[in-house]
Amino acid sequence: AVGQLSNPSIPKIPGQEVFRGQACHTARFIRGLDFAGKNVVVMGTGATAMGICPEIQKVAKKLTIFQGTPQWYVHIPNHKNVVSDEEQWCMRHLPFYERWYRFTTLRHIVDFYTDVLVAGSASNKALQDELTEYIKGEVNHDPELVRKMVPSHPPICTRMLVDNYWCRMMLEPNVELVSGRAKEIRDDTVIGQNGEVAEADIIIY
Repeated sequence: AVGQLSNPSIPKIPGQEVFRGQACHTARFIRGLDFAGKNVVVMGTGATAMGICPEIQKVAKKLTIFQGTPQWYVHIPNHKNVVSDEEQWCMRHLPFYERWYRFTTLRHIVDFYTDVLVAGSASNKALQDELTEYIKGEVNHDPELVRKMVPSHPPICTRMLVDNYWCRMMLEPNVELVSGRAKEIRDDTVIGQNGEVAEADIIIY
């Protein structure tokens, strides 16, 4: 909880000093920051962005996300399931139950990764095809979103992310995904590498 990722790494973007709105890094979040009815710009599409953006989208006027590198997303059906009272009781009172539970959860992943870690292997290619079809299905095969969101690199060579309703969020009318990093910040806008202009009341790094 207090590892190296707690130290913010804020990108240097020309014009940051002239921005009139509120700006912060997720590792130094502004307590009580209100996104309701605001134009919000998020820099990056990593795990933290995936955690916060679906919640920001629900209340923001517009959410613009600047994507440096597309990510591979994994669907885990029970990701949001609550651990039952019975399971919690077992973990507290049955010797080694919690260790057994973790082992049974992770064993198949470790076995699977042995071969899939090899880029170009049959299992890696099968995983890439499966994840590609998952992304396509989640965004209703929208050609523009598919072009932006499906990575060109094979899976596993970068950290894979759990889909936290991220893909479906892209279909919301108040969300825009911009390919490429921001190149300039002005007093109330953020400019993309290809000239895209995003209005901004709040910037989240």
